[in-house]
Order: sequence, then C-alpha cells, then structure tokens
Amino acid sequence: MSENSCAWDAACRKPVHGHGLCKQHHQLARRRGVLDSFRSRSRRCTECGSDLPAECRSRREYCSKRCYNVAYYRRRDPVERRETHRAWRHSTAPERLAKRLAAEPIRYCEECAAVFPPGSRRSKRYCSRKCINAMSLREKREQRYESSRRRRARLMNASVPGVCERDWRRLVARYGGRCAYCNSAGAMTVDHVIPLIRGGRHAIGNVLPACRSCNSSKRDDLLAHWRAGIARARLKRAAAL
Repeated sequence: MSENSCAWDAACRKPVHGHGLCKQHHQLARRRGVLDSFRSRSRRCTECGSDLPAECRSRREYCSKRCYNVAYYRRRDPVERRETHRAWRHSTAPERLAKRLAAEPIRYCEECAAVFPPGSRRSKRYCSRKCINAMSLREKREQRYESSRRRRARLMNASVPGVCERDWRRLVARYGGRCAYCNSAGAMTVDHVIPLIRGGRHAIGNVLPACRSCNSSKRDDLLAHWRAGIARARLKRAAAL
C-alpha cells in the first residue's frame, strides 16, 4: 500500500484527508466509531519517509520544518525561487556582513604591526608593498647580493679585453683623481657609462672614475637619463622654495 493511499481500502486512490484516510472514509470511520483505530497507526513523513510522532495532528504530513520547506520550494516555480532568494540575499547582506566582521579576530601586519582593515583576506600577511619589500630585503639580502655579484662577474668576464690596473690608474690620473661627474675628490669606483645590464662592455672606453655617491645614484641608467633626472629633481626643489 502506498504511503499516500487511503488506509481504509488499498484500491482507494483519493487524497488522504486525515489519519491516513480519505475524506469519505474518514467520515465513514467516524460514524462507525472506529476512527481511533486509525489514529494510533504510525504515519510517515511525506518528504523523507521517517515516522511521525504518535501525538502529532492527524493532518500533519512532514516531520520537520526542513521537510516542509523542501517540499514547498520544490512545488514553486524555479524562476520565482531564484528571485526570492536573490531579494533575501540583498536585503540581509549588511546584517550578515556586520556579523561576520564582528566575529572576525583582529589581525596585524607581520612587518609593521599595523591593524588590517575589516574584511581583509585571511591569507594576507603584510599591509602594503612597502612591508613586503622590507621583509624580502631583510630575509634575502645575502641571496640578492650573491646573485648580483655572480651576474656581474659573468658580464665582466665575457669575451672582452677588460680593464687592467695600469689603464685604470692612467684614467684616474687623467681626471686628476676626481669624480668625472661631480668633480669631488676621494676614493674612486669603476662606473660603466653604458651599464653592463644594458649591453655595455667592460672595457677602458666604457668606464669612468666616479665617487661612490654618483655611482650609486646612477645605478643602471644611461648617462643622459641620469642627468635628466637630476635636473628634474633640482627644478622641483627650486619650485618648492
């Protein structure tokens, strides 16, 4: 016998009205005084098939609110269900966001200990690119220096004549022991006019004596670009005054 068929007669296919009986057989059982015998029979949930409590109402069809909601939403139009859920999601978004942010623990940047703003990614460890660079520079300083030293050695040891000690002393003496850029005296360093990283050669025709300050400032720039940058910086300082 089907769960939704009338308990009075298995051949009866009318909808169940109460106590497992259709409306006609329910009235007949009540007139005959045998309704209590059907009342005590176990009934099952229409959705999940689990047994309903014996003390529940005779017309109850679902064991829980969840089963009722599943059956109710299944009967509704799919487009209407989506629109209803979308409207609920938009209407409750601020409240749900406030609850999530209130339950979120306070997290700090691992470099500068700044507090992350609410809603930040949980995998976020640093507050800015500046902190990331500071961490990388601190933890990988030796590795960066060694990599740069090996690369510079490969470029300088390429198939070029190179710069011997005698030629270097003559070049420094030609400039009077002073920097070729700022004319300051002191210890001179080798500066490549066209940097090695830009295709310059480690030859006497491509090097000039430069103080440590100018050599560090020029870095990997071409001479014209470096001087143009210095001129722009001077104009900005003059305009600020």
